[in-house]
Amino acid sequence: MTIMARHVKTLDYYDGPVLFHARDSKGEDYLCMAVDAAAGDDRYAAFPVSPQSLCQFIYGRMDLRALIGERAASEWYIGACQDGSLTKLRLNKQGMPLSETDYLPESGFFLHPSKLVVALVGRQNSGKSTTWYELFGKKQRGNKYAHLRLSKSECVEVFFVNSSFEEQAKELEDLLDIEDCRVLLCSMQYSESALARLKRLADAGCYLHLQWLNPGYKSKEKASDSLGLEAGTALLPSEFHVRDGKQTPARRAQGVKEAIYDWAADRCLIVKCRAAH
Repeated sequence: MTIMARHVKTLDYYDGPVLFHARDSKGEDYLCMAVDAAAGDDRYAAFPVSPQSLCQFIYGRMDLRALIGERAASEWYIGACQDGSLTKLRLNKQGMPLSETDYLPESGFFLHPSKLVVALVGRQNSGKSTTWYELFGKKQRGNKYAHLRLSKSECVEVFFVNSSFEEQAKELEDLLDIEDCRVLLCSMQYSESALARLKRLADAGCYLHLQWLNPGYKSKEKASDSLGLEAGTALLPSEFHVRDGKQTPARRAQGVKEAIYDWAADRCLIVKCRAAH
């Protein structure tokens, strides 16, 4: 039995997708895990999963073995890419019990990326800084840690980079040790260096929330994705949003705040705001 499926979302990444969510033409969901390569081709063990359990795994509330074990005892697959693309994944049903293979993971592996990166991407004068000012409720100095207010009494510590790395002629490593940072807010120019930087952040264990401001505030019209930013980040643990830089920044800031709140609340990073002086 052969099923065709496509990549939906990368869940764990190290020099390529290690764990990812895939879906077939009937809407069935699969958890795919990189296994041994055959003849130089990447191969994946694929396990049917329910949407509810997959969500529990993504938010760190169910371990990998429990997720796989729900249905894989009677049904699992080995998959390979067609034409080198995860958008065309051929899954072949296996007859051997999963328990007799090396593919069943040990208990205790939870998907729980420890760092969140919120990046506003755009050309100069696209509206990145005004989005940050709306988020903080003031003009906030960059390149330092700050407490971001998420509600009247709830805050989270973030490292904030306002001016883009390209404008500062600096890299992230010049500003902080990413291992010490839990939430990073930064601006990036729409450039080839931005894609390379995002891949390095993914390799460092970061989940990426990306907003591409297109059209930008001072752009005449919406631009095409000539650098392939969306496609280039599709296989990273990320979510990609296109936002209109000409509209009020309140909507963009609200989307950022909601993403940070959900992340921080699930990881017990929210603290009581300090009293203003």
